[in-house]
Amino acid sequence: MIHRLLEQEKAITQVLAADRSTRHLVLKWQDIDVLDAVSKALGPLLDFTDALPSENYVTVSFLRPILHLFSSELLQEKDEDADLTKTIKKSVLDYVMAKYSDPEVADLINMASFLDPRFRTQHLSQEEILVIKARVVREGESLSAMPSGPAAATSETSPQSAEKAQGQATEENQRKKQKKSWKLFQANSCC
Repeated sequence: MIHRLLEQEKAITQVLAADRSTRHLVLKWQDIDVLDAVSKALGPLLDFTDALPSENYVTVSFLRPILHLFSSELLQEKDEDADLTKTIKKSVLDYVMAKYSDPEVADLINMASFLDPRFRTQHLSQEEILVIKARVVREGESLSAMPSGPAAATSETSPQSAEKAQGQATEENQRKKQKKSWKLFQANSCC
């Protein structure tokens, strides 16, 4: 909207200046400078927010690459930016980074990004990669130490009912795998 206002500034000025009762609404050079600074700072974010909802498969693993994109490109201060534009970019970036600075939230985001095959270690530092790998190994070992559902049921029930339950679980897992792979195929083929 600000961009359109700046594009149509001359026409708006002529219309407002023509009527005596609206002449005081004509934008002054200071107003135009402020609008231009805001437009330059928030324009890239507008493009990003328009593109993100069009994604079919948005997950928490997208957060780490998005935060990296914000800090490295979209909200990166440039030499030709006005002071107000730099201030706006810095304020927005600080606000967004503060939202995800909690260590537990950051660990969750890093883990999700690491486990997502689209991103893996792309936006992680070497220290973060080592910490995440150690955590994945710990959690994998703790999960493998737990008794599984069908194996625990065999001690309490007959072997025939255990085999039947295991067969049903296998069929359900195959259906889930088919659905997941189809969704991934559909998401990859559309975009």
